[in-house]
Amino acid sequence: MSRLHVSVALLFLKDSLPETVYRQMNTPDAEICFYETTLEPLLEQVAEGRSELGLAVVNDHQLPLFTCMSQARELELTPLDEPRPPFVQVHSAHPLTRQQQLCCRQLFEYPRLMAPADFFTNLNQAVYEDMKRPAHLPRRTIVANSYHTILRMLRNTNGYMIGNCWQQEELAACGIRSLHLTDAPVRLNLMLVRRQRQELSGCASRFLEEFLRDQNLPQI
Repeated sequence: MSRLHVSVALLFLKDSLPETVYRQMNTPDAEICFYETTLEPLLEQVAEGRSELGLAVVNDHQLPLFTCMSQARELELTPLDEPRPPFVQVHSAHPLTRQQQLCCRQLFEYPRLMAPADFFTNLNQAVYEDMKRPAHLPRRTIVANSYHTILRMLRNTNGYMIGNCWQQEELAACGIRSLHLTDAPVRLNLMLVRRQRQELSGCASRFLEEFLRDQNLPQI
């Protein structure tokens, strides 16, 4: 059997990627599992062997602790790209798309779409919101436990999502615009997570090669 188990945190993969990997397996007996999750569960899934590798988007504020927790679980972190600024991602007819420049304060009028909170999510609240939010605007969130639901809500509400450049092409095909934040307080890091002293299987290596090629990133 050809087996590929991957955990993905805070990143929309292209829909075509699992199909491409399956065709490369060239076997009638294949098992492909993509776990869409957040940062803390991703570390557990890779450490426990439920996933062979993880792809995680981690901001500068989270990265030191994410690194420490990875080392404690005997996980290896590899950056796959240079740190990049975050985007605000909204549907193409959203009022924010009419803005020439977009700052954090302009977001607070709209609900934020996000996955269920974990420890790392809570680290973000002070960075993105609490220090800048006007007192008369309450925090509003739409929490969804699957990327499919988040995407559907993004297309059909006036909510916004704090996203990243590595998914903007896939989201654009779904009618989602990616807008630059002029005062983004952090930068984002695309990280590969895998167990220390363990070589990736052929299937996992091919998946990683295909992902990096799709993103126009150097192979590792």
